[in-house]
Amino acid sequence: MTEDKAAGDSDNELSGTVGGNAWQIRDVHGDIHVGPGAPPPRVPRQLPGIAGHLVGRERELAALTGVRAAGARVAVVSGVQDAPGLGRSALALHWAHQVAAEFPDGCLYADLRGSADAPPVRAEHVLHRFLEAFGVERIPPDHDSRLGLYRELVADRRILVVLDDARDADQVRPLLPAGPAAFAVVTARRSLPDLYATHGARPLVLDTLDAPGARELLAPYLGADRLAAEPVDELALLCGRLPAALHLLGPYAATMPLDILTAGLEERLGLSHIPDLAGKLAAVQEWRRQVSTSAGRPRISLATAHNPALLPIAAVAMSATTVAVWTETLGIATLLALLYLAARFTLLGLGLTWFRRDGDRASLGLGLVAGSALGSVADALTSIHARGDILGWLQFLAVAAFLALLLPRLAPLPRPHRPPLLPPSRRPLAYGVIIALAAQFILLFVGIPSAYGTASLIARAGALGTLLPFAALGGLCLLVALTTVTGPRPRAFIPAALLAFAAPELFLFLGSLLLGDNFTYLGSSVAVIGGGATLFALLQSAALATLTGCTLLLLRTASPRR
Repeated sequence: MTEDKAAGDSDNELSGTVGGNAWQIRDVHGDIHVGPGAPPPRVPRQLPGIAGHLVGRERELAALTGVRAAGARVAVVSGVQDAPGLGRSALALHWAHQVAAEFPDGCLYADLRGSADAPPVRAEHVLHRFLEAFGVERIPPDHDSRLGLYRELVADRRILVVLDDARDADQVRPLLPAGPAAFAVVTARRSLPDLYATHGARPLVLDTLDAPGARELLAPYLGADRLAAEPVDELALLCGRLPAALHLLGPYAATMPLDILTAGLEERLGLSHIPDLAGKLAAVQEWRRQVSTSAGRPRISLATAHNPALLPIAAVAMSATTVAVWTETLGIATLLALLYLAARFTLLGLGLTWFRRDGDRASLGLGLVAGSALGSVADALTSIHARGDILGWLQFLAVAAFLALLLPRLAPLPRPHRPPLLPPSRRPLAYGVIIALAAQFILLFVGIPSAYGTASLIARAGALGTLLPFAALGGLCLLVALTTVTGPRPRAFIPAALLAFAAPELFLFLGSLLLGDNFTYLGSSVAVIGGGATLFALLQSAALATLTGCTLLLLRTASPRR
Protein backbone atom coordinates (compact mmCIF):
# COMPACT_ATOMS: atom_id res chain seq x y z
CA MET A 1 0.00 0.00 0.00
CA THR A 2 1.38 3.44 -0.92
CA GLU A 3 1.67 6.28 1.49
CA ASP A 4 -0.77 8.60 -0.33
CA LYS A 5 -3.70 6.16 -0.09
CA ALA A 6 -6.06 6.37 2.83
CA ALA A 7 -6.46 3.46 5.16
CA GLY A 8 -9.13 1.06 3.98
CA ASP A 9 -8.72 1.88 0.28
CA SER A 10 -8.12 -1.10 -2.02
CA ASP A 11 -5.37 -1.53 -4.56
CA ASN A 12 -6.70 -2.74 -7.92
CA GLU A 13 -3.29 -3.42 -9.38
CA LEU A 14 -2.31 -7.03 -10.14
CA SER A 15 1.31 -8.07 -10.01
CA GLY A 16 2.58 -11.37 -11.28
CA THR A 17 0.98 -13.97 -13.58
CA VAL A 18 -2.37 -15.70 -12.77
CA GLY A 19 -3.34 -18.88 -14.59
CA GLY A 20 -7.07 -18.60 -13.89
CA ASN A 21 -9.65 -16.29 -12.38
CA ALA A 22 -8.70 -13.54 -9.91
CA TRP A 23 -10.97 -12.18 -7.17
CA GLN A 24 -10.81 -8.84 -5.44
CA ILE A 25 -11.91 -9.21 -1.83
CA ARG A 26 -12.00 -6.37 0.65
CA ASP A 27 -13.06 -7.85 3.99
CA VAL A 28 -12.75 -11.53 4.91
CA HIS A 29 -14.38 -13.10 7.94
CA GLY A 30 -13.57 -16.79 8.44
CA ASP A 31 -12.02 -19.22 5.97
CA ILE A 32 -11.88 -19.06 2.20
CA HIS A 33 -12.35 -22.29 0.16
CA VAL A 34 -11.75 -22.00 -3.55
CA GLY A 35 -12.57 -24.96 -5.79
CA PRO A 36 -15.08 -26.43 -8.30
CA GLY A 37 -18.80 -26.33 -7.43
CA ALA A 38 -20.90 -29.36 -6.41
CA PRO A 39 -21.43 -31.80 -9.29
CA PRO A 40 -24.96 -32.13 -10.65
CA PRO A 41 -26.94 -35.20 -9.53
CA ARG A 42 -26.42 -38.37 -11.55
CA VAL A 43 -29.12 -39.45 -13.97
CA PRO A 44 -30.46 -42.76 -12.61
CA ARG A 45 -31.23 -45.54 -15.07
CA GLN A 46 -32.64 -48.32 -12.88
CA LEU A 47 -35.13 -50.02 -15.20
CA PRO A 48 -34.42 -53.77 -15.35
CA GLY A 49 -34.14 -55.43 -18.71
CA ILE A 50 -37.12 -57.02 -20.44
CA ALA A 51 -37.19 -60.30 -22.30
CA GLY A 52 -39.09 -60.85 -25.50
CA HIS A 53 -42.20 -59.20 -26.85
CA LEU A 54 -45.24 -58.29 -24.77
CA VAL A 55 -48.16 -60.27 -26.20
CA GLY A 56 -51.77 -59.18 -26.34
CA ARG A 57 -51.40 -55.93 -24.38
CA GLU A 58 -51.41 -53.28 -27.10
CA ARG A 59 -54.62 -51.79 -25.75
CA GLU A 60 -53.23 -51.55 -22.21
CA LEU A 61 -49.97 -49.97 -23.39
CA ALA A 62 -51.98 -47.32 -25.21
CA ALA A 63 -54.09 -46.81 -22.09
CA LEU A 64 -50.99 -46.03 -20.01
CA THR A 65 -49.88 -43.50 -22.57
CA GLY A 66 -53.35 -41.98 -22.47
CA VAL A 67 -53.27 -41.66 -18.68
CA ARG A 68 -50.08 -39.62 -18.90
CA ALA A 69 -51.35 -37.54 -21.80
CA ALA A 70 -54.47 -36.68 -19.78
CA GLY A 71 -52.31 -34.98 -17.15
CA ALA A 72 -52.36 -37.61 -14.42
CA ARG A 73 -49.10 -38.16 -12.58
CA VAL A 74 -49.73 -41.69 -11.23
CA ALA A 75 -51.11 -44.84 -12.88
CA VAL A 76 -52.04 -47.89 -10.78
CA VAL A 77 -51.96 -51.18 -12.70
CA SER A 78 -53.99 -53.88 -10.94
CA GLY A 79 -55.73 -57.07 -12.10
CA VAL A 80 -59.10 -58.73 -12.36
CA GLN A 81 -59.95 -60.88 -9.29
CA ASP A 82 -56.72 -59.52 -7.72
CA ALA A 83 -55.15 -62.51 -9.44
CA PRO A 84 -51.42 -63.10 -9.92
CA GLY A 85 -49.88 -64.00 -13.26
CA LEU A 86 -51.68 -61.39 -15.39
CA GLY A 87 -48.48 -59.60 -16.42
CA ARG A 88 -48.67 -56.33 -14.45
CA SER A 89 -44.91 -56.06 -14.06
CA ALA A 90 -44.25 -56.96 -17.70
CA LEU A 91 -46.73 -54.33 -18.86
CA ALA A 92 -45.25 -51.59 -16.65
CA LEU A 93 -41.65 -52.35 -17.67
CA HIS A 94 -42.39 -52.62 -21.39
CA TRP A 95 -44.18 -49.30 -21.32
CA ALA A 96 -41.40 -47.72 -19.23
CA HIS A 97 -38.76 -48.78 -21.76
CA GLN A 98 -40.88 -47.41 -24.59
CA VAL A 99 -41.11 -43.93 -23.03
CA ALA A 100 -37.77 -43.80 -21.17
CA ALA A 101 -36.34 -41.30 -23.68
CA GLU A 102 -39.10 -38.84 -22.73
CA PHE A 103 -37.70 -38.66 -19.18
CA PRO A 104 -34.20 -37.19 -19.61
CA ASP A 105 -33.67 -36.83 -15.86
CA GLY A 106 -33.80 -40.56 -15.27
CA CYS A 107 -35.88 -43.63 -14.41
CA LEU A 108 -36.18 -45.14 -10.94
CA TYR A 109 -37.38 -48.70 -10.23
CA ALA A 110 -38.14 -50.64 -7.05
CA ASP A 111 -39.58 -54.11 -6.45
CA LEU A 112 -41.66 -53.64 -3.30
CA ARG A 113 -42.40 -57.39 -2.86
CA GLY A 114 -45.95 -56.67 -1.72
CA SER A 115 -47.32 -60.08 -2.71
CA ALA A 116 -44.34 -62.18 -1.61
CA ASP A 117 -44.38 -64.46 1.42
CA ALA A 118 -41.53 -62.45 2.93
CA PRO A 119 -42.20 -59.01 4.50
CA PRO A 120 -42.57 -56.20 1.94
CA VAL A 121 -39.74 -53.73 1.35
CA ARG A 122 -40.00 -50.69 3.62
CA ALA A 123 -40.24 -47.25 2.03
CA GLU A 124 -37.18 -45.90 3.87
CA HIS A 125 -35.01 -48.65 2.35
CA VAL A 126 -36.25 -47.77 -1.12
CA LEU A 127 -35.54 -44.08 -0.48
CA HIS A 128 -31.97 -44.98 0.46
CA ARG A 129 -31.47 -46.79 -2.85
CA PHE A 130 -33.06 -43.96 -4.81
CA LEU A 131 -30.74 -41.41 -3.20
CA GLU A 132 -27.74 -43.63 -4.00
CA ALA A 133 -28.91 -43.72 -7.62
CA PHE A 134 -28.81 -39.92 -7.69
CA GLY A 135 -25.21 -40.03 -6.45
CA VAL A 136 -25.89 -38.65 -2.97
CA GLU A 137 -22.85 -39.48 -0.86
CA ARG A 138 -24.06 -38.42 2.56
CA ILE A 139 -27.52 -39.96 2.97
CA PRO A 140 -29.40 -38.72 6.04
CA PRO A 141 -29.89 -41.41 8.69
CA ASP A 142 -33.52 -40.59 9.56
CA HIS A 143 -36.54 -41.22 7.36
CA ASP A 144 -37.92 -37.67 7.32
CA SER A 145 -34.61 -36.20 6.18
CA ARG A 146 -34.28 -38.81 3.43
CA LEU A 147 -37.82 -38.10 2.29
CA GLY A 148 -37.18 -34.35 2.18
CA LEU A 149 -33.97 -34.76 0.20
CA TYR A 150 -35.66 -37.15 -2.24
CA ARG A 151 -38.53 -34.74 -2.85
CA GLU A 152 -36.06 -31.91 -3.39
CA LEU A 153 -34.13 -33.94 -5.98
CA VAL A 154 -37.18 -34.90 -8.03
CA ALA A 155 -39.21 -31.71 -7.58
CA ASP A 156 -38.45 -30.10 -10.95
CA ARG A 157 -37.16 -33.06 -12.92
CA ARG A 158 -38.76 -35.07 -15.70
CA ILE A 159 -38.35 -38.44 -14.09
CA LEU A 160 -40.18 -41.78 -14.31
CA VAL A 161 -40.70 -43.89 -11.19
CA VAL A 162 -41.84 -47.55 -11.47
CA LEU A 163 -43.00 -49.08 -8.18
CA ASP A 164 -43.57 -52.77 -8.78
CA ASP A 165 -45.73 -55.12 -6.67
CA ALA A 166 -46.94 -52.72 -4.00
CA ARG A 167 -48.84 -54.06 -1.02
CA ASP A 168 -50.88 -50.98 -0.10
CA ALA A 169 -51.07 -47.21 -0.53
CA ASP A 170 -49.06 -46.47 2.63
CA GLN A 171 -46.05 -48.30 1.20
CA VAL A 172 -46.21 -46.24 -1.99
CA ARG A 173 -47.01 -42.69 -0.87
CA PRO A 174 -43.51 -41.61 0.29
CA LEU A 175 -42.00 -42.79 -3.00
CA LEU A 176 -44.28 -40.91 -5.40
CA PRO A 177 -42.63 -37.88 -7.04
CA ALA A 178 -44.38 -34.57 -6.45
CA GLY A 179 -43.08 -32.59 -9.42
CA PRO A 180 -45.42 -31.69 -12.28
CA ALA A 181 -43.11 -33.20 -14.91
CA ALA A 182 -42.64 -36.56 -13.15
CA PHE A 183 -44.75 -39.69 -13.66
CA ALA A 184 -45.13 -42.87 -11.61
CA VAL A 185 -46.44 -46.34 -12.52
CA VAL A 186 -47.51 -48.52 -9.59
CA THR A 187 -48.35 -52.22 -9.99
CA ALA A 188 -50.31 -54.02 -7.27
CA ARG A 189 -52.62 -57.00 -6.78
CA ARG A 190 -55.34 -54.62 -5.58
CA SER A 191 -56.42 -51.33 -7.09
CA LEU A 192 -55.21 -49.02 -4.21
CA PRO A 193 -58.18 -46.61 -4.35
CA ASP A 194 -56.68 -44.44 -1.57
CA LEU A 195 -54.24 -43.04 -4.12
CA TYR A 196 -57.02 -41.82 -6.41
CA ALA A 197 -58.09 -39.02 -4.10
CA THR A 198 -54.72 -38.10 -2.56
CA HIS A 199 -52.49 -38.24 -5.65
CA GLY A 200 -54.89 -38.12 -8.60
CA ALA A 201 -53.95 -41.68 -9.58
CA ARG A 202 -55.76 -43.37 -12.47
CA PRO A 203 -56.57 -47.10 -12.45
CA LEU A 204 -55.76 -49.63 -15.15
CA VAL A 205 -57.23 -53.09 -14.49
CA LEU A 206 -55.67 -55.95 -16.45
CA ASP A 207 -57.91 -58.78 -17.61
CA THR A 208 -56.84 -62.20 -18.85
CA LEU A 209 -55.68 -62.52 -22.43
CA ASP A 210 -58.24 -62.85 -25.18
CA ALA A 211 -58.15 -65.91 -27.45
CA PRO A 212 -55.91 -64.35 -30.14
CA GLY A 213 -53.51 -63.10 -27.46
CA ALA A 214 -53.26 -66.56 -25.88
CA ARG A 215 -52.58 -68.11 -29.27
CA GLU A 216 -49.89 -65.53 -29.97
CA LEU A 217 -48.24 -66.29 -26.63
CA LEU A 218 -48.10 -70.04 -27.38
CA ALA A 219 -46.99 -69.56 -30.98
CA PRO A 220 -43.22 -69.62 -30.24
CA TYR A 221 -43.63 -72.96 -28.45
CA LEU A 222 -45.84 -74.62 -31.07
CA GLY A 223 -45.05 -73.14 -34.47
CA ALA A 224 -47.54 -72.12 -37.11
CA ASP A 225 -48.55 -75.64 -38.21
CA ARG A 226 -49.43 -76.93 -34.75
CA LEU A 227 -51.06 -73.62 -33.86
CA ALA A 228 -53.48 -74.10 -36.76
CA ALA A 229 -54.08 -77.84 -36.32
CA GLU A 230 -54.26 -78.49 -32.55
CA PRO A 231 -56.76 -77.42 -29.84
CA VAL A 232 -54.84 -74.39 -28.59
CA ASP A 233 -57.96 -72.56 -27.41
CA GLU A 234 -59.00 -75.46 -25.15
CA LEU A 235 -55.65 -75.47 -23.35
CA ALA A 236 -55.68 -71.68 -22.98
CA LEU A 237 -59.24 -71.63 -21.67
CA LEU A 238 -58.44 -74.41 -19.19
CA CYS A 239 -55.72 -72.18 -17.70
CA GLY A 240 -57.98 -69.12 -17.61
CA ARG A 241 -55.82 -67.54 -20.35
CA LEU A 242 -53.40 -66.45 -17.65
CA PRO A 243 -50.10 -65.41 -19.24
CA ALA A 244 -48.02 -66.88 -16.41
CA ALA A 245 -49.80 -70.26 -16.58
CA LEU A 246 -49.42 -70.43 -20.36
CA HIS A 247 -45.71 -69.60 -20.12
CA LEU A 248 -45.28 -72.41 -17.57
CA LEU A 249 -47.03 -74.92 -19.83
CA GLY A 250 -45.42 -73.73 -23.08
CA PRO A 251 -42.30 -75.96 -22.87
CA TYR A 252 -44.46 -79.04 -22.23
CA ALA A 253 -46.83 -78.08 -25.04
CA ALA A 254 -43.81 -78.02 -27.33
CA THR A 255 -43.02 -81.69 -26.63
CA MET A 256 -46.42 -83.44 -26.68
CA PRO A 257 -49.81 -83.27 -28.40
CA LEU A 258 -52.04 -80.60 -26.92
CA ASP A 259 -55.04 -82.92 -26.52
CA ILE A 260 -52.99 -85.22 -24.29
CA LEU A 261 -51.59 -82.30 -22.29
CA THR A 262 -55.06 -80.77 -21.87
CA ALA A 263 -56.67 -84.07 -20.85
CA GLY A 264 -53.86 -84.83 -18.43
CA LEU A 265 -54.05 -81.42 -16.77
CA GLU A 266 -57.81 -81.72 -16.35
CA GLU A 267 -57.61 -85.23 -14.92
CA ARG A 268 -54.76 -84.40 -12.57
CA LEU A 269 -55.63 -80.86 -11.53
CA GLY A 270 -59.32 -80.46 -12.28
CA LEU A 271 -58.63 -76.97 -13.64
CA SER A 272 -62.12 -76.56 -15.06
CA HIS A 273 -63.53 -76.97 -11.53
CA ILE A 274 -61.28 -74.28 -9.99
CA PRO A 275 -63.32 -71.07 -10.18
CA ASP A 276 -60.67 -68.46 -9.33
CA LEU A 277 -57.67 -67.48 -11.42
CA ALA A 278 -55.28 -67.58 -8.46
CA GLY A 279 -56.24 -71.22 -7.79
CA LYS A 280 -55.64 -72.18 -11.41
CA LEU A 281 -52.16 -70.64 -11.40
CA ALA A 282 -51.28 -72.23 -8.06
CA ALA A 283 -52.33 -75.65 -9.39
CA VAL A 284 -50.22 -75.28 -12.55
CA GLN A 285 -47.21 -74.06 -10.55
CA GLU A 286 -47.42 -76.99 -8.12
CA TRP A 287 -47.82 -79.46 -10.97
CA ARG A 288 -44.79 -78.04 -12.74
CA ARG A 289 -42.71 -78.24 -9.56
CA GLN A 290 -43.64 -81.89 -9.09
CA VAL A 291 -43.03 -82.79 -12.72
CA SER A 292 -39.71 -80.92 -12.89
CA THR A 293 -38.36 -82.58 -9.74
CA SER A 294 -39.63 -86.09 -10.50
CA ALA A 295 -36.32 -87.85 -11.07
CA GLY A 296 -35.42 -85.16 -13.60
CA ARG A 297 -37.75 -86.72 -16.19
CA PRO A 298 -40.78 -84.51 -16.72
CA ARG A 299 -41.31 -85.89 -20.21
CA ILE A 300 -42.95 -89.12 -19.03
CA SER A 301 -45.56 -87.56 -16.74
CA LEU A 302 -48.35 -86.73 -19.16
CA ALA A 303 -47.38 -88.19 -22.48
CA THR A 304 -47.96 -91.77 -21.36
CA ALA A 305 -49.74 -92.07 -18.04
CA HIS A 306 -52.45 -89.58 -19.01
CA ASN A 307 -53.31 -91.12 -22.36
CA PRO A 308 -57.12 -91.38 -22.06
CA ALA A 309 -57.24 -94.76 -23.81
CA LEU A 310 -54.85 -96.58 -21.48
CA LEU A 311 -56.96 -96.71 -18.33
CA PRO A 312 -59.97 -98.49 -19.91
CA ILE A 313 -57.62 -100.99 -21.57
CA ALA A 314 -55.97 -101.70 -18.22
CA ALA A 315 -59.44 -102.05 -16.63
CA VAL A 316 -60.43 -104.68 -19.21
CA ALA A 317 -57.22 -106.64 -18.58
CA MET A 318 -57.77 -106.45 -14.81
CA SER A 319 -61.37 -107.61 -15.13
CA ALA A 320 -60.48 -110.49 -17.44
CA THR A 321 -57.79 -111.87 -15.13
CA THR A 322 -60.13 -111.46 -12.14
CA VAL A 323 -62.80 -113.59 -13.82
CA ALA A 324 -60.17 -116.20 -14.66
CA VAL A 325 -59.01 -116.37 -11.05
CA TRP A 326 -62.62 -116.69 -9.81
CA THR A 327 -63.37 -119.80 -11.92
CA GLU A 328 -63.22 -122.09 -8.89
CA THR A 329 -65.64 -119.93 -6.92
CA LEU A 330 -67.90 -119.69 -9.97
CA GLY A 331 -68.13 -123.48 -9.96
CA ILE A 332 -69.22 -123.56 -6.32
CA ALA A 333 -71.55 -120.56 -6.05
CA THR A 334 -72.18 -119.70 -9.67
CA LEU A 335 -75.07 -117.25 -9.45
CA LEU A 336 -73.75 -115.47 -6.35
CA ALA A 337 -70.25 -115.07 -7.80
CA LEU A 338 -71.59 -113.90 -11.17
CA LEU A 339 -73.77 -111.25 -9.54
CA TYR A 340 -70.87 -110.13 -7.32
CA LEU A 341 -68.46 -109.76 -10.25
CA ALA A 342 -71.13 -108.07 -12.35
CA ALA A 343 -71.70 -105.51 -9.58
CA ARG A 344 -67.97 -104.80 -9.27
CA PHE A 345 -67.40 -104.42 -12.99
CA THR A 346 -70.55 -102.33 -13.47
CA LEU A 347 -69.42 -99.87 -10.80
CA LEU A 348 -65.94 -99.81 -12.36
CA GLY A 349 -67.32 -99.14 -15.84
CA LEU A 350 -69.68 -96.47 -14.54
CA GLY A 351 -66.78 -94.77 -12.77
CA LEU A 352 -64.61 -94.83 -15.91
CA THR A 353 -67.46 -93.22 -17.83
CA TRP A 354 -68.20 -90.55 -15.24
CA PHE A 355 -64.75 -89.42 -14.18
CA ARG A 356 -64.14 -87.77 -17.56
CA ARG A 357 -67.26 -85.62 -17.15
CA ASP A 358 -67.48 -82.15 -15.64
CA GLY A 359 -68.54 -81.11 -12.14
CA ASP A 360 -69.31 -83.45 -9.25
CA ARG A 361 -69.94 -86.32 -11.68
CA ALA A 362 -66.17 -86.50 -12.30
CA SER A 363 -65.44 -86.85 -8.57
CA LEU A 364 -68.15 -89.50 -8.21
CA GLY A 365 -66.64 -91.43 -11.11
CA LEU A 366 -63.15 -91.21 -9.69
CA GLY A 367 -64.44 -92.48 -6.34
CA LEU A 368 -66.17 -95.46 -7.98
CA VAL A 369 -62.99 -96.34 -9.87
CA ALA A 370 -60.86 -96.01 -6.72
CA GLY A 371 -63.19 -98.19 -4.61
CA SER A 372 -63.36 -100.85 -7.31
CA ALA A 373 -59.59 -100.79 -7.69
CA LEU A 374 -59.19 -101.29 -3.95
CA GLY A 375 -61.23 -104.47 -4.15
CA SER A 376 -59.12 -105.66 -7.08
CA VAL A 377 -55.89 -105.03 -5.15
CA ALA A 378 -57.14 -107.15 -2.24
CA ASP A 379 -58.27 -109.82 -4.68
CA ALA A 380 -54.88 -109.93 -6.42
CA LEU A 381 -52.85 -110.13 -3.19
CA THR A 382 -54.96 -112.88 -1.66
CA SER A 383 -54.95 -114.78 -4.97
CA ILE A 384 -51.15 -114.88 -4.96
CA HIS A 385 -51.31 -116.60 -1.58
CA ALA A 386 -54.22 -118.90 -2.43
CA ARG A 387 -53.10 -119.99 -5.90
CA GLY A 388 -49.44 -119.13 -6.43
CA ASP A 389 -49.72 -119.99 -10.14
CA ILE A 390 -49.18 -117.99 -13.28
CA LEU A 391 -52.81 -116.91 -13.41
CA GLY A 392 -52.59 -115.32 -9.96
CA TRP A 393 -49.47 -113.42 -10.95
CA LEU A 394 -51.05 -112.25 -14.20
CA GLN A 395 -53.93 -110.81 -12.21
CA PHE A 396 -51.45 -109.10 -9.90
CA LEU A 397 -49.59 -107.53 -12.85
CA ALA A 398 -52.85 -106.37 -14.46
CA VAL A 399 -53.95 -104.74 -11.21
CA ALA A 400 -50.52 -103.12 -10.78
CA ALA A 401 -50.71 -101.63 -14.29
CA PHE A 402 -54.19 -100.28 -13.60
CA LEU A 403 -53.03 -98.69 -10.35
CA ALA A 404 -50.03 -97.11 -12.06
CA LEU A 405 -52.41 -95.33 -14.42
CA LEU A 406 -54.96 -94.50 -11.73
CA LEU A 407 -52.74 -93.11 -8.97
CA PRO A 408 -51.84 -89.83 -10.76
CA ARG A 409 -55.54 -89.10 -11.01
CA LEU A 410 -56.00 -89.60 -7.27
CA ALA A 411 -53.74 -86.64 -6.41
CA PRO A 412 -55.71 -83.52 -7.43
CA LEU A 413 -53.86 -80.28 -6.91
CA PRO A 414 -53.48 -77.89 -5.17
CA ARG A 415 -52.99 -79.85 -2.02
CA PRO A 416 -55.93 -79.66 0.37
CA HIS A 417 -55.54 -77.90 3.68
CA ARG A 418 -55.43 -79.89 6.89
CA PRO A 419 -58.92 -79.79 8.43
CA PRO A 420 -59.29 -79.23 12.18
CA LEU A 421 -60.11 -82.24 14.35
CA LEU A 422 -63.57 -82.48 15.85
CA PRO A 423 -64.25 -84.49 19.04
CA PRO A 424 -66.67 -87.39 18.52
CA SER A 425 -68.86 -86.02 21.29
CA ARG A 426 -70.07 -83.32 18.94
CA ARG A 427 -71.41 -85.94 16.50
CA PRO A 428 -72.55 -89.26 18.05
CA LEU A 429 -72.41 -91.04 14.69
CA ALA A 430 -68.64 -90.67 14.86
CA TYR A 431 -68.62 -93.20 17.70
CA GLY A 432 -70.35 -95.67 15.39
CA VAL A 433 -67.56 -95.25 12.83
CA ILE A 434 -64.81 -95.71 15.41
CA ILE A 435 -66.41 -98.75 17.06
CA ALA A 436 -67.20 -100.46 13.74
CA LEU A 437 -63.65 -99.88 12.46
CA ALA A 438 -62.14 -101.19 15.68
CA ALA A 439 -64.35 -104.28 15.50
CA GLN A 440 -63.24 -104.99 11.95
CA PHE A 441 -59.57 -104.82 12.82
CA ILE A 442 -60.06 -107.02 15.88
CA LEU A 443 -61.75 -109.64 13.73
CA LEU A 444 -59.02 -109.37 11.10
CA PHE A 445 -56.19 -109.75 13.59
CA VAL A 446 -57.96 -112.78 15.05
CA GLY A 447 -58.40 -114.37 11.65
CA ILE A 448 -55.09 -113.53 9.97
CA PRO A 449 -52.80 -115.77 12.08
CA SER A 450 -54.86 -118.84 11.28
CA ALA A 451 -55.19 -118.06 7.58
CA TYR A 452 -51.61 -116.85 7.05
CA GLY A 453 -49.66 -118.62 9.72
CA THR A 454 -46.31 -118.81 7.91
CA ALA A 455 -43.82 -115.99 7.62
CA SER A 456 -43.23 -116.42 3.87
CA LEU A 457 -43.44 -113.52 1.47
CA ILE A 458 -46.52 -115.01 -0.20
CA ALA A 459 -48.29 -115.35 3.14
CA ARG A 460 -47.46 -111.76 3.95
CA ALA A 461 -48.93 -110.68 0.61
CA GLY A 462 -52.15 -112.46 1.49
CA ALA A 463 -52.28 -110.83 4.91
CA LEU A 464 -51.63 -107.43 3.32
CA GLY A 465 -54.48 -108.03 0.88
CA THR A 466 -56.79 -108.76 3.79
CA LEU A 467 -55.84 -105.62 5.71
CA LEU A 468 -55.32 -103.12 2.88
CA PRO A 469 -58.91 -102.28 1.89
CA PHE A 470 -60.06 -101.87 5.47
CA ALA A 471 -57.02 -99.72 6.30
CA ALA A 472 -57.57 -97.46 3.28
CA LEU A 473 -61.33 -97.13 3.66
CA GLY A 474 -60.98 -96.90 7.42
CA GLY A 475 -58.76 -93.87 6.94
CA LEU A 476 -61.42 -92.17 4.81
CA CYS A 477 -64.13 -93.03 7.33
CA LEU A 478 -62.05 -91.62 10.20
CA LEU A 479 -61.48 -88.47 8.17
CA VAL A 480 -65.24 -88.03 7.90
CA ALA A 481 -65.82 -88.90 11.57
CA LEU A 482 -63.17 -86.66 13.11
CA THR A 483 -63.11 -83.67 10.75
CA THR A 484 -65.44 -81.57 8.65
CA VAL A 485 -64.98 -82.59 5.02
CA THR A 486 -65.34 -79.45 2.91
CA GLY A 487 -65.39 -78.95 -0.81
CA PRO A 488 -67.63 -80.65 -3.36
CA ARG A 489 -64.93 -82.93 -4.75
CA PRO A 490 -64.02 -84.86 -1.57
CA ARG A 491 -67.67 -84.94 -0.50
CA ALA A 492 -68.46 -86.68 -3.78
CA PHE A 493 -65.33 -88.85 -3.94
CA ILE A 494 -65.47 -90.40 -0.44
CA PRO A 495 -69.00 -91.89 -0.50
CA ALA A 496 -68.51 -93.15 -4.06
CA ALA A 497 -65.28 -94.95 -3.13
CA LEU A 498 -66.86 -96.37 0.02
CA LEU A 499 -69.94 -97.69 -1.80
CA ALA A 500 -67.93 -99.11 -4.71
CA PHE A 501 -66.04 -101.34 -2.30
CA ALA A 502 -68.60 -101.99 0.43
CA ALA A 503 -71.74 -102.66 -1.64
CA PRO A 504 -70.39 -105.74 -3.51
CA GLU A 505 -68.71 -106.96 -0.32
CA LEU A 506 -71.93 -106.78 1.69
CA PHE A 507 -73.83 -108.50 -1.13
CA LEU A 508 -71.34 -111.39 -1.12
CA PHE A 509 -71.36 -111.57 2.71
CA LEU A 510 -75.13 -111.85 2.92
CA GLY A 511 -75.42 -114.15 -0.09
CA SER A 512 -72.87 -116.58 1.33
CA LEU A 513 -74.74 -116.67 4.63
CA LEU A 514 -77.86 -117.79 2.75
CA LEU A 515 -75.89 -120.64 1.19
CA GLY A 516 -75.09 -122.09 4.61
CA ASP A 517 -72.00 -124.22 5.07
CA ASN A 518 -71.46 -124.79 1.34
CA PHE A 519 -69.72 -121.44 0.87
CA THR A 520 -68.85 -118.78 3.44
CA TYR A 521 -67.33 -115.44 2.42
CA LEU A 522 -64.96 -113.89 4.99
CA GLY A 523 -64.15 -110.61 3.24
CA SER A 524 -61.26 -109.31 1.12
CA SER A 525 -61.78 -112.05 -1.51
CA VAL A 526 -61.31 -114.83 1.05
CA ALA A 527 -63.89 -117.65 1.23
CA VAL A 528 -64.00 -121.07 2.91
CA ILE A 529 -65.81 -124.22 1.99
CA GLY A 530 -67.59 -125.89 4.90
CA GLY A 531 -68.83 -124.68 8.26
CA GLY A 532 -67.18 -123.03 11.22
CA ALA A 533 -66.86 -119.48 9.89
CA THR A 534 -70.46 -118.31 9.81
CA LEU A 535 -70.18 -116.22 12.97
CA PHE A 536 -67.00 -114.56 11.71
CA ALA A 537 -68.71 -113.63 8.42
CA LEU A 538 -71.79 -112.34 10.23
CA LEU A 539 -69.73 -110.09 12.50
CA GLN A 540 -67.64 -108.82 9.62
CA SER A 541 -70.68 -107.95 7.54
CA ALA A 542 -72.32 -106.19 10.51
CA ALA A 543 -69.18 -104.14 11.17
CA LEU A 544 -68.81 -103.18 7.48
CA ALA A 545 -72.49 -102.21 7.21
CA THR A 546 -72.25 -100.08 10.36
CA LEU A 547 -69.05 -98.40 9.17
CA THR A 548 -70.54 -97.61 5.77
CA GLY A 549 -73.89 -96.42 7.09
CA CYS A 550 -72.49 -94.13 9.79
CA THR A 551 -69.98 -92.57 7.41
CA LEU A 552 -72.61 -91.84 4.76
CA LEU A 553 -74.96 -90.36 7.36
CA LEU A 554 -72.17 -88.13 8.68
CA LEU A 555 -71.45 -86.86 5.17
CA ARG A 556 -75.13 -86.23 4.58
CA THR A 557 -75.84 -84.44 7.84
CA ALA A 558 -72.59 -82.52 8.31
CA SER A 559 -72.52 -78.99 6.96
CA PRO A 560 -69.91 -78.35 4.27
CA ARG A 561 -68.83 -75.30 6.24
CA ARG A 562 -67.86 -75.25 9.78
